[in-house]
Amino acid sequence: MTGNQRGRPRVEREETAARHVKAMAAMGVPLEGVAAVIGIARHTLTKLYAHELELGGIEANAKVAESLFQMATGTAGKKANVVACPFWLKARAGWREDDDGMGKKEAAALLARVADKDTGWSGLLATGEPES
Repeated sequence: MTGNQRGRPRVEREETAARHVKAMAAMGVPLEGVAAVIGIARHTLTKLYAHELELGGIEANAKVAESLFQMATGTAGKKANVVACPFWLKARAGWREDDDGMGKKEAAALLARVADKDTGWSGLLATGEPES
């Protein structure tokens, strides 16, 4: 440092660091962690690499959405995944599992009333022994 310079040395943007920032942002690493890995302050990170921080998360979400879409629809030579289908519909299409407005106590009472009807288990519920 020469006699007239004060403060910290200036940090310049580096393309290698930009790729690392984008990758860590895509994986959801918190800003403090990304800054620590790159070796700069959080403020400097957001100033120099704002574009990578924004695009990393967006591109990761798009890639996961594409993969989920392929699993749910059975495209790209994959068989449809029965778990992916309802997840996609709930997350993207606004579907939800309707509980008919019934609370936990009401649902438990209803289940208790109908538990032994036409199940073949009525003997277990009444006496604790299986029917013969």
